Formats: sequence, C-alpha cells, structure tokens
Amino acid sequence: MKLPTSATFALLLASTPVLADEVRSDVALGFYTCNVDAEAIANAPQWTDQSHDPPLSMLEAIRAAKARLKTLPANDEPVDWILHRVTLVRKNATGWYYISTFRSKLRLDPPDGRGRLTSGSNPYRTPRDINIPVLMNGSVPKIAIHRHTDTMLKLLDDLKL
Repeated sequence: MKLPTSATFALLLASTPVLADEVRSDVALGFYTCNVDAEAIANAPQWTDQSHDPPLSMLEAIRAAKARLKTLPANDEPVDWILHRVTLVRKNATGWYYISTFRSKLRLDPPDGRGRLTSGSNPYRTPRDINIPVLMNGSVPKIAIHRHTDTMLKLLDDLKL
C-alpha cells in the first residue's frame, strides 16, 4: 500500500471545502441555527489583530444583533433580553465576526397557591440564551428557525409546568 506524499496531503487539505461555523441557540420550542460561511466572511471587511480596531465596532455589532433579536419568535413570551456577552470569533487569518449572546430574564407574575404562574405562561418555553452572529460589515446571516413537532408541544402544554 502506497502512502500519500506530503504534497498529496497538502493538496487534499487545500481542496477540502471550508465548512461554515454553525451558531446554535437551543430553546424548548425548538432551536435556531445560523451558518456563518467562509464566503460571507470573505465578502465582509477583513481585519488583522495587528490593526488598531476592527472594521465594525462592538457597539455597532450589538445594535445589529438587537435589531435581529426583535424579529425572532422568542419574543412571543414575556421576556426581557439582557446582553450577556459579546465574543469576537476568528474564522481565518483575517476573517472575524462577532457573536452577541443575549440571556433571557422571564418576567414572572405572582404564582398561585401551588407555585404556578397565574397567566399560564410557561418559563420552560423561554430560551435561556440566544446567540446572534454579526459579520464585520454589520450584517446578520440568515437565522433558521427549527420547531419541535406539535406532539412535543402538546406534551409540554399538558404537563402545565
């Protein structure tokens, strides 16, 4: 059996497509995914950590993420979203993007005598964290919404947590 040469191995690595980074947020009703692919990063302004500042400031990235957060179905529940952290992620030598993580804070109404919320709101349906990537051009890649089956939703409702 002939072993591949180092040149063959290098060619194989170079021809392997670069996979997208999947940014995922798990919620009780399903999950959100957002693929940050190499092409989108390549089309955004580039930055090296030797430069003074990134092409997009952290504040601009937070504003873009907050605007996208307002459009997600997670806002159906009575939730206050609080910025938890902002992470700068390196994809390649000059390709970077931000991930803004928002933590949910459920607004509870007073519980009834058995510890249940009087409004019937279910805190287990509320996501704990939502991660929203922002490219260096200020755009947010498309976020896919994946919902659990209706059977699972019915089970959660029947449990009346």
